[in-house]
Amino acid sequence: MQKALVAHGASVMCRAIQHGLGTLHFESEGVADANAMLVVLGKIKPALLVIDVDLPPFGAAQAIRSARGFDNGNAKIVAIQNSLDFELAKYLRGAGAHEVITGGYDAHKLETKLRVLKLVPS
Repeated sequence: MQKALVAHGASVMCRAIQHGLGTLHFESEGVADANAMLVVLGKIKPALLVIDVDLPPFGAAQAIRSARGFDNGNAKIVAIQNSLDFELAKYLRGAGAHEVITGGYDAHKLETKLRVLKLVPS
């Protein structure tokens, strides 16, 4: 079973994403801010990191850069944004996200992105 880390400021959304990952056979943990994300990232060494665009205290782009530097790029990073702002998605990819889900979280969107990243079988 692969491990995943969900970093989202809203606990309800964090649990929903964790549930979606559970259906895809991921063992996941959730955190509410970027500082906790870095601590747990070092502990569990996940294959997947899911980050909310509005992650406290400094947002997803800085959290992605911190995670990339922290784990040497081993985890695949998926960012989730509620808007359909494709410029922001491009910026997040430039910061180091492998995939960006636009228009908010949806279990089908997440599964599709994980298939693209080859983290779940086709």
